[in-house]
Amino acid sequence: MLLQGDHWLITQVKFGSAADKIGLEQGFFIVFGEKPANRPDKEWVFIPVMMLLFIIIGLQRRRLAKNS
Repeated sequence: MLLQGDHWLITQVKFGSAADKIGLEQGFFIVFGEKPANRPDKEWVFIPVMMLLFIIIGLQRRRLAKNS
């Protein structure tokens, strides 16, 4: 690969390489790239949500017992 300005030019693709497997050919330009975000899994949000839900349930039960 060769850097030309703000994009990369593919100069050589070997048979069976990662570039060959995704369909890149010699002469193609790579204009932008993406990388995975460095953040926790979305499932981790359930822990604080469940804690908040149990706190609300506990407060509402205490309020109901106080009014009865």
